[in-house]
Amino acid sequence: MSPKTTSVVTYIPVIGFILALAIGDKIYDETKFNINQSIVLSFIMLASGLCGIILGIIPFLGFLMRFLFGLVGLGMFVLAVIAAVFAATEQRFEIPVVSQIKIIN
Repeated sequence: MSPKTTSVVTYIPVIGFILALAIGDKIYDETKFNINQSIVLSFIMLASGLCGIILGIIPFLGFLMRFLFGLVGLGMFVLAVIAAVFAATEQRFEIPVVSQIKIIN
């Protein structure tokens, strides 16, 4: 797989970065950057979904928390789509806090 294709595929949640790590011939710096962002975005989406479900049990506050955590998850999804578009054009899109977290060195 080319580095450009690998960078775009990484933004498919969970399955994408597993495929990118398994199939990618070499992991270039740009691909590492996109894999890191993809993993962090996926964790944030998963954590916000779980928090929304757990806090959704509380009667009135639960509805508000589920709504807010749902917005956070939706925002992370939108950022993942934008980052995938930038990866397709071979440009680097750094999400402010997310791009600073390094999981793969």
